[in-house]
Amino acid sequence: MFTAKVSIPKLIWRFYCIFAPQTALLDQSRDMKKLITLLLFTLPVLLIAQTTYNASDYGDEGDNFLLSQATFIPFFTDFGDTGANFNWDYSDLNIISQANREFLDPGDTGYFGSYFTSCLFDGNGPFTCTQMWNDLTDFGVQELDEIMLGQIELSNVINLMRKTNSALEATILGVTVGTDFLGIPLAIAYDGADLIYQFPLNYNDTYSSTSSWDFDLNDLGQDLVFKASQTRTSNVEGWGSLTTPYTTFPSVLKVKSVIQNNDTLFTNGIALPLPTTEVEYTWLDPNFGIPVLKATGNEVFGNDVITSVEFLDTLRCLSPNPFFFAQPPVATIDATTGTAEVTFNNLSQNADTYTWDFGDQTMSNDATPVHEYTSAGLYTVSLEACNTSCDMPTCENFTFVVLVNDPVVSTYEVTGFEGVDIYPNPVDDYFILDVSNAELAGKEGVVEILDIQGRLIQLETTVLQAESRIDLNEAAAGVYVVRLVVGEDVISGKFLRY
Repeated sequence: MFTAKVSIPKLIWRFYCIFAPQTALLDQSRDMKKLITLLLFTLPVLLIAQTTYNASDYGDEGDNFLLSQATFIPFFTDFGDTGANFNWDYSDLNIISQANREFLDPGDTGYFGSYFTSCLFDGNGPFTCTQMWNDLTDFGVQELDEIMLGQIELSNVINLMRKTNSALEATILGVTVGTDFLGIPLAIAYDGADLIYQFPLNYNDTYSSTSSWDFDLNDLGQDLVFKASQTRTSNVEGWGSLTTPYTTFPSVLKVKSVIQNNDTLFTNGIALPLPTTEVEYTWLDPNFGIPVLKATGNEVFGNDVITSVEFLDTLRCLSPNPFFFAQPPVATIDATTGTAEVTFNNLSQNADTYTWDFGDQTMSNDATPVHEYTSAGLYTVSLEACNTSCDMPTCENFTFVVLVNDPVVSTYEVTGFEGVDIYPNPVDDYFILDVSNAELAGKEGVVEILDIQGRLIQLETTVLQAESRIDLNEAAAGVYVVRLVVGEDVISGKFLRY
């Protein structure tokens, strides 16, 4: 931020000394008054200067920001307007929803284990892999609830970021393949980091980066390979003041980024190119650790089509929409500590207070809690999210099932019938249906194996008894649903084949 160090009277006198010789033949008194009047009107313009945005201005792990989303954008709104000492006015944006954006501890995102395992497979040692993770990650940012690639759902999408004195970069993409309580977390390292900001940011700065990443789901039983490649070109194209529905920010920088994506989806022997050009406008104020306004969209025939706008805001009276992810979705009890740690990433919208029930008779009011389970089982976790800014606080609920495994016992109770267990999980070549329910013993049941897309992989009939063995003849490595049908009753659960 520029600060004037010269007092106004002295500065006026300097200008007078410069121009005085040229006015010597004029009436001294009259023209001195005119000169002083002119300087008083023009001096504020002379003192205005663009701001600088440094790495220290941007947020860090643990920071939390309330953002409003405006999905309906007035047709006359032009986010491309720009220039020096520009006044942007977007005070008429329509607020649809609000959500907290937290900069997460990388270790709480649930993706360290996947990165560590992949790093070991690449021939690195445990210490090296841990150090590489620490060097690449300073915090995680939840980007999307889910991405659909064909019929494959990728959930809990988190960009892991590295912040240095000179740059903010996306270095690792975390995604979970599959949904519910048995998704598989993948940590995908960028080949070349995605340079979001190059610090310090000043007006007319330009910078660019080329990055890529890919993943192959064939090892998980899915015929899908996705390769992403992008070039980001950014320009600090404006500075001035910005007005949003929240407030006026008197000193901001505006950054325009154009992202050329050259992605390819490979499935069923077909390569499907997916080229797109994204455009991203962000306004940064040094007093805030996140863009105070961000508009994103696509370039279509040379025109910017903005599809999403979010801005820093205060809590407003909107109906709460609770939602969260558990990481990891399948937790294993540590033999040393006797506990399994699960992080609950809160993605609720329009809420400011939270009440958690972890399904084991324990509660929490934290926004994003970390909970330790002490025994194996299926736990139904519920979140009550409330908005207290309304005259009458409003609340809504959301539930999610968490599976906790004990490597010693390696069994879990599935819902549907009492006295039916399925184990082990994960499995190799077979699993056991253990029927201890006397009403079911001796009855004929139909066992269905379905993949995560709901396609029937295996079907067989069996007589229910203690420790009925079910061989996995057709199932490749991946996540599956097992359904046991007895008459009109159905029991179901999920398992992972490795």
